[in-house]
Amino acid sequence: MAYHNFNLGSSLEALVMVKFRDMAQIITVPVKTFEKILSRLDQLTREIHDVKMKLFEGEPRYGSDEWWEWSDKKALEDIKAGRVTKFDSVDEAIKWLNS
Repeated sequence: MAYHNFNLGSSLEALVMVKFRDMAQIITVPVKTFEKILSRLDQLTREIHDVKMKLFEGEPRYGSDEWWEWSDKKALEDIKAGRVTKFDSVDEAIKWLNS
């Protein structure tokens, strides 16, 4: 296994060693850089999910602006199609919810 040493200067507070799966290399990066990489990967994951949902007309990421628009649209479609349950009282609604 090859190890690479990098002179990162004295201002470096902490390092992370990363071993890539199926690769015989380990790299050392500053923690802040590693956190930026993970943050960017998380953002890209969310963006890919949103694109997939738009392509396949699925449900957008929960809580996003797109999800609220999608949810409102679906609710209005249900109301127009009569897919609703009406209650005459709060007690009746609670009884239905508990059933």
